Amino acid sequence: MELPAANFGRSVGAALAADNACLPILRITELTAEAGLPEGALNIVTGYGYEAGAALARHPGIDHISFTGSPATSAAVVKMAADNHVPVTLELGGKSPQIVFADADFDDALPVLVSAIVQNAGQTCSAGSRVLIERSAYEPLLERLS
Repeated sequence: MELPAANFGRSVGAALAADNACLPILRITELTAEAGLPEGALNIVTGYGYEAGAALARHPGIDHISFTGSPATSAAVVKMAADNHVPVTLELGGKSPQIVFADADFDDALPVLVSAIVQNAGQTCSAGSRVLIERSAYEPLLERLS
C-alpha cells in the first residue's frame, strides 16, 4: 500500500510552486490551512471515486487532471476530461524504473537499486521493479546486482 504522504510529496509540491490548486489528503490540508496557506489553494473532494472523479473531470474550473489508478478508470477520466478539453496526466502502474548511467558510483547505487524493489515486499506503486542501465554500464552493473 502506498503512503498518502508519498503521493502528496511527489505531486503537490511542484504543483503549488507553479501556483496550481491541488487535491491532497485531508490532514495535510488541515495543517497547511493552520499554517496560513490561502483558502482554495488545496482542496478536498470526498465521495465515491467514480462520482467524485466525474464531478472533477467535468468541472469547468479544472485546467488539468493528474490521475493514478487502473487503465479502466483512467479511460473514463480521459473521456470525461475530453468534454472540457482538459489535459490529463496518467500514472497506470509504470512501476518506477531505476535509471543508472555509466558514470554512477555502483557502490552507492547497488543498495538503492535493491531496496527500491524489496522495500514493502515490492507492494508499492513506486517499487523499482525494473532498472534501465546505460549500455556501457550494463554488464558490470548486472554482474554486481546478481
